[in-house]
Amino acid sequence: MKNRQPSLRDIAEKSGVHQSTVSRVLKNDPRISAATVEKVRKAAGELGYVPDPQLGKLMAHMRAMREKSFESVVGFLLPEKPYPDVFARELLKGSEARAKELGYVVNRFPSDMSPESLRTVNRVVKARGIEGLLLLPRVSNTPPPELEMDAVTVVSVTSYTEPFAVHEVLPDHVQNMELVRQALERQGAKRPGLISWPDLDRRQRQAGPRMMYQYAYETLKKTPLPTMIWQGGDEEIEAAFLRWFRKNKPDALVLPNPVIHKAVCRILQAMGESVPACFASALYGEDLPGVDQQPEEIGRAAVDMLTAHMQRNEKGWPRITKHMLIPGCWSSGFSA
Repeated sequence: MKNRQPSLRDIAEKSGVHQSTVSRVLKNDPRISAATVEKVRKAAGELGYVPDPQLGKLMAHMRAMREKSFESVVGFLLPEKPYPDVFARELLKGSEARAKELGYVVNRFPSDMSPESLRTVNRVVKARGIEGLLLLPRVSNTPPPELEMDAVTVVSVTSYTEPFAVHEVLPDHVQNMELVRQALERQGAKRPGLISWPDLDRRQRQAGPRMMYQYAYETLKKTPLPTMIWQGGDEEIEAAFLRWFRKNKPDALVLPNPVIHKAVCRILQAMGESVPACFASALYGEDLPGVDQQPEEIGRAAVDMLTAHMQRNEKGWPRITKHMLIPGCWSSGFSA
């Protein structure tokens, strides 16, 4: 019997607590005192206790089959105003559909991310006993420090520009830019140019500039064109873009999305310039070649991650963050 797995009774006898207390400690029950948790875990470690993942899976299934309670509610933190773009709306659609499939009810929390608004969110989340919160895209990319998430599981589908200890489910920007690079090769582009805006490259972990450098140095054996930064007022952007375009003479453009594509076409056509081949690194379904980032699948994966952490009772800001990357697929546009 030397290899027998220690039982809960063994751990209870060694730690001097009741067997039910051992069970609650091993399930990460937050109501158990820190001193008791430390005592039980120390005893379990000394006895060589190892959790049985199959038993944990069975117990999670049994709990899921019970009558629904407040634990079946998840919260979605949304912008105060409706989403302006297709990507975000499809992401929300996938998130809510997946939550419903898993048996969860979604509570939406619109917020302008001000301290007052977030304090309201904190109170409502606590009052309703919500144990999981999904942070969805918004205009501001500054981490929300006012959120009190010590007793809540948190997952984000927003990539913040500043360091923020939260699990994330995001587009695989590096893989997506590889699809753009392959499109440039098929096009035979000799002078491709990248258009970006100030915080985009940071949010995408510099995937765009890295791809352009790779294409220029490895394929063309030359220095890449400088990136055109799309910022400022309409007249300022138009003047800066025309200066950049006429100086560098790109034969292909890599754009962030179809919105910029429409602006580029308008500017060039108004000045009598021909529009080069254009590719979008994030396509919203328009008649333009580019990457379909599959936002609906990103939303579904985010809910999967959120509910998995909820079932394991893993709450609060994580010490080590997880980042799930969902690759996109290439779309040649409706006209193809």
